[in-house]
Amino acid sequence: IIRRNNTSVQYAAKFVLKCLRLQKKNKLELDNSLFISYEDLCDKKEEVMRKIQDFIPELNDINSDLEFSAHNFKTKGKMKVRSLNAEKIDKLTKDQIREINSHFIKDRELLAFFGYTIIE
Repeated sequence: IIRRNNTSVQYAAKFVLKCLRLQKKNKLELDNSLFISYEDLCDKKEEVMRKIQDFIPELNDINSDLEFSAHNFKTKGKMKVRSLNAEKIDKLTKDQIREINSHFIKDRELLAFFGYTIIE
């Protein structure tokens, strides 16, 4: 968000927390729904595909090995689904991380709900 939309670190941190609050609400309140994290989609593709197929049996031929071009900043061509978290985090400066943490620390329980921790 910071680079793509040229927003402030503060805006990005608050946006992430807003999204997490909404997703927590969805996860706790919506019946007959399936929650899949970005990390699981990227790192546990086969497990996620099975979860989707169990949830919607009609999707019995999902191919988790396809390449996509949506929101692709890395190449003009297509690429497979893969986590860009480490790469994105590595591009943050220490000051940016400190700023992000100043917002995240207030919602540590929300981060923990999704398995996230504060990056030191």
